[in-house]
Amino acid sequence: MTVSAARLDNRAELVEALGFSSDDAPRLSNGNLVGLAFDRWGEEVCSYLQGDWAMAAWDARERRLLLARDAFGSSSLYFHEGKGFIAFASSLKALLALPGVVKEPDRLRLARCWLAAARCRTDGLQRIPAPGMGSGYDRWLGWPNPQLALLVARGARSAQLPPG
Repeated sequence: MTVSAARLDNRAELVEALGFSSDDAPRLSNGNLVGLAFDRWGEEVCSYLQGDWAMAAWDARERRLLLARDAFGSSSLYFHEGKGFIAFASSLKALLALPGVVKEPDRLRLARCWLAAARCRTDGLQRIPAPGMGSGYDRWLGWPNPQLALLVARGARSAQLPPG
């Protein structure tokens, strides 16, 4: 299952690489293309998406959740790990509306003015950073057990699409 907010600059290349004809392209939304690309390339999908995008994709076989955003950070993606749940959204307002999300300032964030890092102004909420921001922020978060993991990806790198 994949959800995304995407404006793809390489639609034509993705359509071709995924084996669709140019006649099929108008019927495929950017969200459809992101989902089909994830089905084809798994977590490597980030290397093939160009444009402004953020996505969440559940790999049922691997029991992993991929949260990723574009390389330039044009599209925001936030997450919260609560007691017994994980939530993600493209806006802080959406996460703050959830019960169980503490709405207290993150004093460490405010004290350091840690502008280029993953911490937000609200305690317990984190932003998926754009590549090059901070110090190599790529990690796996086990949630709530080793069989389920969250991949925090850095976004897209420029790459050639493989042949269909």
